[in-house]
Amino acid sequence: MSRYVGTGIDAAGAVFRVGMLGLSALYFFLFLRKKWLRTCPQDYSLASIGAIGMALAFLLIPISTVIGDRFGYYLIPIQAMIFARIPFLPFRVNAVLHAALPYLGLLLVFTVWSQLSWHFKQCYIPYQSWIFGFPGGDPFGF
Repeated sequence: MSRYVGTGIDAAGAVFRVGMLGLSALYFFLFLRKKWLRTCPQDYSLASIGAIGMALAFLLIPISTVIGDRFGYYLIPIQAMIFARIPFLPFRVNAVLHAALPYLGLLLVFTVWSQLSWHFKQCYIPYQSWIFGFPGGDPFGF
């Protein structure tokens, strides 16, 4: 608490990362919980405890973005496990949408982050990646 609360030290991207964890937890409890329990009871406890942790990480943001962010890093593998299991859960309607939704959400977060983040502009743009276009034209002549 003495290192991060009330010190002015913030994790600038925590809102994006921990916000995505919080949305993942909400999605798990609203749409996946019962299907998961019926389909895969052997790892339901891990998924549900992980989703509770994701919600708690989101609730830590007003106290300290750094604490919430660091806690959230431990939960990202469980978030990935939840996302990976979605295509195998028995949805009656919109199964493809449910399977694609987490990745569309991650793409949206990445797009917003890449447009708004000073850190992104400082660290990734200088590499002149083909993902974001080449300054001065395409060096490969395509």
